[in-house]
Amino acid sequence: MTDFFNIQSPSSALIYEVQTGDVIGNFNKDKYVVNSETNDIKAINITVLHVDEKDAGLYRAEDHNHNVNGCCFLVVTGKPINTTLTLQPEHPFVGDNITFTCSSTVQRWPEGYGTSHLSYQFFGNPRGDNDTDKLIIRKLAKTDKGINISCQATDDLGKVSYKSDAVTIDPYYGPDNVILDPANTEINVTEGSNLGPINCTAICNPECIYEWKYKGKQRFGLIYYKQDLNFLNMRRNQSGVYRCRVSHSANSTKCRKRDIAVTVQYSPTIRTIWLSDKQKPTEQSNVTAYTLNEDEHLKLRMHIESNPYSQLALNSPLLRSLSLNHSRHNTTYEAELPLLKCEHSGYYTVNATNGIKNGDNRMLNLSIHCKPRNATTKSRKIGTKVHQTENILMHIVSSPKPDVEWTRVTKFDFDVKNDIYDYRYEINSKIHIGSEEDFGVYGIKICNPLGCIVENITLTSEDKPEAPTNFSVETKTFRSVNLSWIVGFNGGHKQKFSVLFKTTDNDNWETNEVAHTEEPTTGSKVYYTLDQLASNKQYHVIVRSTNKHGNRNASLEFKTKVEPTLASPSKSGSDSIPIVCSVVGVLLIIVTLLVFFIRKKKRSKTEPKESNVLYAAVDKEQQKSKRRNTEKEDSKEPANAEYASVVKPKSKSKKVHYKEDVTESANDEYAVVDKSNKKMDYTENDNVYANQGDADLLIHQPLKTKPSGRSKNKDGLTYIEVSFTRKPKNRRRIIGAENRTDYVDIDFTRKADPLPDSSDQ
Repeated sequence: MTDFFNIQSPSSALIYEVQTGDVIGNFNKDKYVVNSETNDIKAINITVLHVDEKDAGLYRAEDHNHNVNGCCFLVVTGKPINTTLTLQPEHPFVGDNITFTCSSTVQRWPEGYGTSHLSYQFFGNPRGDNDTDKLIIRKLAKTDKGINISCQATDDLGKVSYKSDAVTIDPYYGPDNVILDPANTEINVTEGSNLGPINCTAICNPECIYEWKYKGKQRFGLIYYKQDLNFLNMRRNQSGVYRCRVSHSANSTKCRKRDIAVTVQYSPTIRTIWLSDKQKPTEQSNVTAYTLNEDEHLKLRMHIESNPYSQLALNSPLLRSLSLNHSRHNTTYEAELPLLKCEHSGYYTVNATNGIKNGDNRMLNLSIHCKPRNATTKSRKIGTKVHQTENILMHIVSSPKPDVEWTRVTKFDFDVKNDIYDYRYEINSKIHIGSEEDFGVYGIKICNPLGCIVENITLTSEDKPEAPTNFSVETKTFRSVNLSWIVGFNGGHKQKFSVLFKTTDNDNWETNEVAHTEEPTTGSKVYYTLDQLASNKQYHVIVRSTNKHGNRNASLEFKTKVEPTLASPSKSGSDSIPIVCSVVGVLLIIVTLLVFFIRKKKRSKTEPKESNVLYAAVDKEQQKSKRRNTEKEDSKEPANAEYASVVKPKSKSKKVHYKEDVTESANDEYAVVDKSNKKMDYTENDNVYANQGDADLLIHQPLKTKPSGRSKNKDGLTYIEVSFTRKPKNRRRIIGAENRTDYVDIDFTRKADPLPDSSDQ
């Protein structure tokens, strides 16, 4: 324990003090931290805050007599600094060897305390040799351009410096690839025109230096320092060799060159021109117009001044440029034009050129005669229609103007007029198609003094077929109709027919194709049967003729016949129900009684038995005349109150034939037996025969009877006359007649089997 001492920094600044055993304290708490307040020197620990190079040195404890009782030496170190990288040579060329040198400074205090050895590391080098603080890269290449090299130092205490600034490798090179644009080694220049600009370029790093030199008849001389060569208004004496010399800006001994041979030329001048051909061998000089036939060559002879020698060409707006083969002797040129066609007539230019911008020329107007040819038209085969007029337009090449006529008789002439050019003409005419006979080939004869040609135009039919004519009904029944029509012109192509039909109260058409073994000819008549129709219906029928261009049609309406049936219809109104019931009852009674009396009569008489079938004939006319008849005196029924009975043939067969699905309307009438008919005279009707078909069972007029009152035809058949009358007007209206029930429906068109002979009662 010490009663008096103090602790001082290397700069003798007081840090800690103890007097007479009392601790005075820490004098710089921002810089130093004392672990505890004690007067024991050995127990004191001092921490230095924010250490820097000033804190390095000897820390000591002294008593009041300045005797050092203890000390501590603080060494402060830091990373090496000022790391620097240098390059030699400073501007290396491609192919040189280069050396990088790295240097750095050690940080250690107090200064002079101890020594330090640094080691170096290089970064970014893809190749090269390290030697302590040096990096050597041999044979520098263009590919090394842009590589960044840096270094770093490390001291013996392991302290590592920051990296140095990078050095970027940028090797010098050039001049390389010396190029002239344009790249010609020889240039021809027209006298009075400009030479250039001719651009000289090369590759250098960093830059190139350009010089243009000129050599005429003597050695090269400097013209100027420029990259481009450009001369205005070149003269003949400026022909020679022009050289571009390129050197490097850092080393003028590194250089390259390119030469151009420049020839100053002058444009051709045609002094004289002579023309001749087979028909006119004598030359004509300096003419501007000339006429020849298309099978003749035109010869040219010209005097031309030119350097270099000229090339000859023939140009025309209607003909591509033709190079003329020629012979030359000094300034005289001779050439022969190719065989020109009639359509090549027009203005021609004979050009003399030698590759220089300007040349010389002569204008010639050539008129070339030819026989008519090259006739063109929109189509030589024209599809048309009957009753139509076709315009015929044709273009023809002819010189001189042609004469045109038809080789076939027509009503029209030709109009010939000049087209755009003198050798081209437009021919106009017409052809009228009045009938089928007017189709075919029409020849057009075209002539001029050199010859004739004939051009053909073919007119073919291209139309829809004509609509069928005379479309009519031949015959009709209640189930079918026989139709007929006249075939029209087929329009030039195969036609077929189809029949469309529908009832007039329906919107849905049905179609039947008409089959033909051969296509019907124009004007022939076609018959067609349309069957499976409904009876008593109004039909709309269309017959349609069709070819590949379309179709046309004709139509008509007809009504089928009423089916021959005597089925009992119903009447509308409230009074129809009791009438129906009465009719049914009376008919049953009459049929029973009639069968009984007929059998009885058969047994009593010996009449021929060839046929026992009886037919009913309905007389609607009689009912009109008998409506006003009063009741018979001996009858218990009122007049017209009895109903028709059907004679049942003699047969053991119990067959009953019904007509199905009969629609009854308000205008139907019931069959009523008129007793007053017995007073009428009857005669035999020979027009009614036994065993007639359904279609023949038509309503006949009442049979005229014999005095016996029975009706027989020529075959000996006996008939019943049935007369229809309208219902009495004074009958009551029966409620519910609309929903009445029909208990019986008698089909008068059916035939029963003959009754066998029998003695049964």
